[in-house]
Amino acid sequence: MHRTLPVKLIIICLSLCIGLPNTAYAIQMPGYDGGIKNDMEYKELFVLTGKPVILKGDIKINEGTMRKGKRQDRVNFTLESDDKNISLRRNMTFEVSLEEDTKKRQYITVSELTRFSESITVKGEGRRSDRYKLEKCELYSSTITDMAPAVDYYSLNIRGKKLYSVNRDEGELSVEINGSGVGYEHVWGATETVTLDYLIDYKGEKAIEESVYSADWNGSMQVVESFNTTRDLTYIPNEPSQISFRGGYLETIQDEQVARYSYSLPRFDQKGIPLKSEFLKDDVELKLSTVPTQKRTFIPKTLDVPGHWAQEDIERLLSLGIMEPKGSYFGPHVYAKRLTFAQGVAKVTDIINRGKAIADVKKNVAQKKGEALPQEETPFSDISDKDMVYLENLASTGVMQGIGPKRFGPDQVLTRDQAITIMIRALGLEHLAPNPPYDTGFADDCEIPAWARDSVYVARQIGLARGDMAGYFRPSDPMTKGEAAAFLNRFITYLQKDLKKDFKDRIINY
Repeated sequence: MHRTLPVKLIIICLSLCIGLPNTAYAIQMPGYDGGIKNDMEYKELFVLTGKPVILKGDIKINEGTMRKGKRQDRVNFTLESDDKNISLRRNMTFEVSLEEDTKKRQYITVSELTRFSESITVKGEGRRSDRYKLEKCELYSSTITDMAPAVDYYSLNIRGKKLYSVNRDEGELSVEINGSGVGYEHVWGATETVTLDYLIDYKGEKAIEESVYSADWNGSMQVVESFNTTRDLTYIPNEPSQISFRGGYLETIQDEQVARYSYSLPRFDQKGIPLKSEFLKDDVELKLSTVPTQKRTFIPKTLDVPGHWAQEDIERLLSLGIMEPKGSYFGPHVYAKRLTFAQGVAKVTDIINRGKAIADVKKNVAQKKGEALPQEETPFSDISDKDMVYLENLASTGVMQGIGPKRFGPDQVLTRDQAITIMIRALGLEHLAPNPPYDTGFADDCEIPAWARDSVYVARQIGLARGDMAGYFRPSDPMTKGEAAAFLNRFITYLQKDLKKDFKDRIINY
């Protein structure tokens, strides 16, 4: 599966109707994150009346074209409650600016609301209806994205304030918004988790018969929203025994959006007057998923893989075309070569498209400055033309280096410390290691070379590096093709599941 890398936008604007995004794939909805959606519907929680109600309806997103580092996005909402007592119309235009730093491989987006209109009708008893109109609105968000070779990591902040009139001059309602979030995206999926805090304050009066009562109230809400794109591979066994293959893998891609609301809102008496110091506190969760897309993968047929301890790892990679056999033989006990591993890493990380995206950032910055990009030389002289496309991108993104000037050493045996270093560089996590001196935690810590220590330390911390039964890492030991397949498969699992736990489960369950 291939994708382009979208410019990220996170702009939270709610009438305290709340929710969020879509990118990996596009986790974020361009221009507005105010609810959850799939291909069929959109939902958000409405609390402006002091009483939580789910609104559903349509959202139309028109993402503008980036010109000279800026673009305009428009988002339109048409929503109503199930009983049709509440209807909402909202139109918003955002100006999005982009700033890039090619040396750091980072970019910053800043989003600002420039135009808005919003009207809400709430039907009451008899023919009475309350009308809310958005009079003033300021919304800002900023996202910083760091483009590691295999993963885009980003962090965002959101601030805003909205001011509504209620029945023209009967009351005034303000909503303050403060939020922050983190996310990532790569070829195996994407996750974003955002925490939003809302303060709601209403000032107004309510006339009942011949009396006028103060109807002032305030409330608060915290929303934790998570958006996930998953790409899973499941083995499907065949039921018949008289068939040419026992089973095969099914690739499934699906989006899921979840919003968990915790609110504190006033209680009202029978006349609709808020009770002082009495609050309704509760939690609500909304969840939507897309219809999963599915694709069967090719069936690997080898004679020397069945029964091997890494059979499942090898067959998963063969089915995806990440590693390839020679005829009917894979050679799981044969030592892996540097070129073989490089090809696998390039395919697992989609490095060709990743490298192109990073190169495009450099090209855009150069064009803005009116500068010409320097002509890049071929990094290695011992690589064939068909393999050079992988190696050029692995080298330009800093994932793999040569063994000497213009030499990659394609036929040299891959060692464990080399494999670990390559994977941690691809993740962009080598800087998580502490300042030396430190101990990696392995029994043979003193034998780990200086250039690999940071990567080995980080790999052990995140579960990618494991020692043997005695706790030895054995850094200089060569890797067999079976071991390399198991390691690449473990790397895929890390991207699919372990990162999600850190960016989603740890935050939501904190």
